[in-house]
Amino acid sequence: MENLAQHNRFSDYLFWDVNQNKMSSDTYRDFVIRRVFELGTLDDLIESLAYYGRDAVKETLTSADSLTDNALDLATALFQLRPTDFRCYTSKPFPIAYKH
Repeated sequence: MENLAQHNRFSDYLFWDVNQNKMSSDTYRDFVIRRVFELGTLDDLIESLAYYGRDAVKETLTSADSLTDNALDLATALFQLRPTDFRCYTSKPFPIAYKH
């Protein structure tokens, strides 16, 4: 079980807000994959696919509660899926219309 500091193949800025020595790459797989797709470079994306595998990345992203629009667009193109195949797309809450 590697921590993120040992793995250290991703861009430094991706995990600036967490202690990488205490964060397991495997335990926090979903967090790492989402962060890479939302903020990472193409090299980070390639590294995440190589480390976790295409199926694990696809499963993580399609079952995510939330993704940025850019991450969703990237994932739909990469995996040749429809936006409706993603949980975050089908369960996005609509704004509530408040009456004054």
